[in-house]
Amino acid sequence: MWVTAVAIPPLTVGAVFRETRPQFLTLSVVLAIHGAAMAAWEGSFDWGLAILALVGLAFLHAAVNVLNDWHDWSRTKIDYYTESTAFSGGSGMLPRGEISTRAALVIGCATLAVGVGIGLYLTKVCGWPVLALGVFGVGAVVLYTPVLAKLGIGEAITGVALGSFPVVGTFYVLAGTITPAAWLSSIPAAIMTYNLLLVNEFPDADADIRGGRRHMVIVLGRTRAARLFAVLELGAFAIVVVGVIAVIIRNAGP
Repeated sequence: MWVTAVAIPPLTVGAVFRETRPQFLTLSVVLAIHGAAMAAWEGSFDWGLAILALVGLAFLHAAVNVLNDWHDWSRTKIDYYTESTAFSGGSGMLPRGEISTRAALVIGCATLAVGVGIGLYLTKVCGWPVLALGVFGVGAVVLYTPVLAKLGIGEAITGVALGSFPVVGTFYVLAGTITPAAWLSSIPAAIMTYNLLLVNEFPDADADIRGGRRHMVIVLGRTRAARLFAVLELGAFAIVVVGVIAVIIRNAGP
């Protein structure tokens, strides 16, 4: 167990930014660009809507990161037993006393509110499918740590909500529809997001057991979970190759 006893410094913009774990927020940015590029390929694009979708997704992603930190420190106490690394163990700011528990909760709720607000605006402008995708995504953000990660389905639900849906959601915002190509191109995103969670679970597995989690590394064991990671990683790239071949064949047709 490692718990700091030093006084918590005043909250700064830099501390807020670090608490969102910005090294992971690039995922949301890349997925939004993916969906926007697909829409542009189909002949539909709007800079304002594309930027709004990207910002909204980044804020929702930040919310799940911060709320995960808050829950693992103040509720399950998982972070009392983990060593923070660049890719696991949360931000490490709460255990190190760099930010207060209350501040983390406020940041998590604030980023969630901004993301939801942008989603509601895009729903008004673009239509109800944005709301449907958004409700699923927000549900995953709020329930991932306290519920989904304890049921063995956290990776799968989050892979869809924060991997696939950002792609098709951004595509819909710009194109006004969701084509089979958009759905197909979102599958590797879902798989890679699943694997991102999976690989981060290896270092924290022992601490997660203490906190009542039941993710795939715990359910399958490290060896079989590693095999699952490898199979899914290869599958994601295989789907990309199949998609490219399908487009080439379609364009080469009579």
